[in-house]
Amino acid sequence: MALWAFAFFSILAPAVAEEAQLRGSVSVGDSNATILTKGAAKKASSSTHLAWMPDLSFCLSSDGNRIGNGVKVQLWRCDQAWQSGGQNFFLDDAGRIRMHQNLEYCVVIDGDRYENGAKIQLWKCSDSNKHQTWYFNDVGQIEARNAPTQMCLVIDSNHGFNGAKIQLWSCQQSSDKLQDWVRIALGPSGSRAYALPNEDKACTLPFEPVGATAADCVEAAEAVRPGQRCHWGGTWADVVSEVSYPDWPQGCHFYSACQGGCSLGFNPMGQGSSVPSQGQCMRINMICQMRLP
Repeated sequence: MALWAFAFFSILAPAVAEEAQLRGSVSVGDSNATILTKGAAKKASSSTHLAWMPDLSFCLSSDGNRIGNGVKVQLWRCDQAWQSGGQNFFLDDAGRIRMHQNLEYCVVIDGDRYENGAKIQLWKCSDSNKHQTWYFNDVGQIEARNAPTQMCLVIDSNHGFNGAKIQLWSCQQSSDKLQDWVRIALGPSGSRAYALPNEDKACTLPFEPVGATAADCVEAAEAVRPGQRCHWGGTWADVVSEVSYPDWPQGCHFYSACQGGCSLGFNPMGQGSSVPSQGQCMRINMICQMRLP
């Protein structure tokens, strides 16, 4: 399974919803905390929400937005204003899920016990503890990297509600994607968030295609894959190009291919529901956006 791939998006809450957890909130623009471990970047990139795929109005959250040893991790309505510190994460290069407000704390398994029902909580991050690391790839299951068998971060009984328990459980594939999560990244303006929710498929509600210009595409790419670049060609601004593929989905996409092919494409006239040639020595990931209130 692939290591972290950086991408993420904010969630639209339903018209009628419980109040978001706002206790212990932090500024949306607070992205200057320094990471303390060797495996992470020097600066935290934009805040990330981890939203539950079956109902994107729910996010992974710390209880009461508290950060400290033993604080339980639970499900809660996503805060569209991104002011709830307990919902804002940073996924580092080593596979740790850190709290964006305080990067010294990570999402971990209680007692490093690989068993069904094990509690998921916050604890001080430790470079020497391999059991604090996870596999995740933009969208899909969040899998414990060092478990002897495949074990995933899941919702107890697969039922979404405020305060639902988050626990470790055997990974299971299902058509309704009950164990899947979507990584959603806040854009620099705070007015949009971005994600890679469905590979080469067209963006669907609550998402929409990215922007009207190639510059919008670059902003989205930097939000979901900050500081990354094509091995040949340079930064996202260096490799972006406008393309005309009417049978592909509209908007912005990452392109990768055999023998190191890599680019960022902006396809404003696309009308397709997916990429017909996906998998034929190439891979397309559509970047989708969500407008925030």
